[in-house]
Amino acid sequence: MKRRLLQQSLELATEIHQLMKEVPGEDSSNITEPINTLSLTVQSHLVRGQKQESEELVNSLASSRVALTELEEKLLETVKLRKLKKMTINPTLAKITDLHGEIEVVEKQILR
Repeated sequence: MKRRLLQQSLELATEIHQLMKEVPGEDSSNITEPINTLSLTVQSHLVRGQKQESEELVNSLASSRVALTELEEKLLETVKLRKLKKMTINPTLAKITDLHGEIEVVEKQILR
């Protein structure tokens, strides 16, 4: 199950990096860099979780979920700033929601 989370986070980070290339404007790095960093942060927490068990793993998973929430908020900000369209980010938002769900499943299995 943990490998599946890692694969999903890798796919999400790759998708987000591609999506950020579409952000127009000379100052786009102010928007794209924090988003790219958050996508890598999620992946980093999940990579760390691969080698952990029980409470440490739960902490890594919780940190991943916090970063996912922040990532979702930043993506929605790009829409508010009219840098990307909602239709463009909807598939990515769906993947974030799916990854949240998968992380919750793993957390529940650990806490049993």
